[in-house]
Amino acid sequence: MASEKTASLGFKDGLQYLIKSFWATFLGLACARCSIIIGSYGSYHFTDDGINTDGSALVMIAFFMIVLAIMVALNISFSKRQVNRMMRASIVLQAALLVALGLATQNPNSSETFIIVLHIVNEIFGMFMIAYWIRYIRGANMLTTLGIIAIGMAVSEVVLFICVYVPNPFDDFTAAILTLCQFAFMLSARKVKRPFQVRPEFGRDLLTDFVKDNASSKRFLTALALGIGFMAIVIGLLRGYPAGQPIAFSAPSRFAYFFLVIIVCALIVVVALRRNRKVVSTYSWIVMQALACTALLLYTVFPNTLEVGAVATTVLNAIMVMYTCFGVAAFMGYGWRDPFFYAIGGFTVFLFSRALARRGELFLFNGWGFDPLEITVVITCCIVASSQVVFTQLIKINDASDEKELKAKNSRFVKRFMGIDNESAPETMEDVRMKAMQTDIEELGKQFLLSDREVEVLTLYAMGHTQQKVADELCISPGTVHAHIKRIYAKTGLHSRQAILDYLKVN
Repeated sequence: MASEKTASLGFKDGLQYLIKSFWATFLGLACARCSIIIGSYGSYHFTDDGINTDGSALVMIAFFMIVLAIMVALNISFSKRQVNRMMRASIVLQAALLVALGLATQNPNSSETFIIVLHIVNEIFGMFMIAYWIRYIRGANMLTTLGIIAIGMAVSEVVLFICVYVPNPFDDFTAAILTLCQFAFMLSARKVKRPFQVRPEFGRDLLTDFVKDNASSKRFLTALALGIGFMAIVIGLLRGYPAGQPIAFSAPSRFAYFFLVIIVCALIVVVALRRNRKVVSTYSWIVMQALACTALLLYTVFPNTLEVGAVATTVLNAIMVMYTCFGVAAFMGYGWRDPFFYAIGGFTVFLFSRALARRGELFLFNGWGFDPLEITVVITCCIVASSQVVFTQLIKINDASDEKELKAKNSRFVKRFMGIDNESAPETMEDVRMKAMQTDIEELGKQFLLSDREVEVLTLYAMGHTQQKVADELCISPGTVHAHIKRIYAKTGLHSRQAILDYLKVN
């Protein structure tokens, strides 16, 4: 029945569903991205902002690595209430920081070190906010995940294009206002069901929709992480071609980039609504490899107008950002570690590889005296290497169908570190949803002094299970379940399943 409903839904209905159900989510994601790009990337007046971009990114990544180590060592997991509190604090602090950044850049007495520190902190807050919105959509089906990310990217590009023509420091002030708007989007997003709860007829969960059709979910996730890292190296080299310096955009080239990214986002939404799963695997990598080759060709054909090649490079970077967000969402939905662990890990792989490649290119050109032709050869080798790594991994997914073979090929330590080992990882999205719901119910249980058994009963009941199914899951009688639910109602003052769900959204 679900498949029949899916088949009957057209493009128009699917687009209306995405916009109506998740407008606050993709607008929040767009604002979070704008706060970084406007503040630390100069709204793409250039391919990036030099040391303020890659230099601050490397320091931010060092901070992220410390956070990752602590999260692994202590097995930290944040509750919904803790996450919301951190998000509110981040919004306020980043808005103030963006105002300070705008004023500092206009003050000739401001030290370069002080401005770089502001950029570093701005990127940290911005990445946390992007992670917050990706965390909110974890567990959704492929249509919802791709749709929200692509629409959010498109909206952010519209804002960034407008901000190109906003003079300093008012562009930073605009970014501060956009950051504060996330308060309203947080409240609006909490008034509707979570993405994985809305319109299940649009498709199964993300992993069942794509990953589990392959021989191994873990193999796919590993290929995804490797692909992001290797392609990020190529992007880092292309963004600073050939001397590792930012490439300036003229008005026509900046418009060309804006127009092409909007087209790409629209195509991704169309493909998502058509439920073509290859967009996440084969098609996306073919497009990115083609863009990398096109950018390199344009650089060599138009050596005196590098902005032509920079347009293709920056479009490639935008696609890579969307793909990284999708990869983070995939890890969040499959792995058993806290969602922010995967967000930090995904962003670290992408940003570290890109920034290191950019700094390396600068060293090759200025330190070792490489000429543009030699830089071109290096980039070509990196493009070939990235394609070989990615497509070899994708081929292995289809060939290595034997679970024993997969176990032999994957390091247990790596899988354990990534939180995707068989012993601890949830086997189905039902487990992921259970974990998310259980965290919220435990908070409610502490507030109303519910017993451990009452928390167990309420978790299953709030997920939509009948009393009979709850009884079967917990190996107790239906009468006992009914008695537990009555006591829960009495303790909480909430007298229906919907009332409990509504309470969880608000608190």
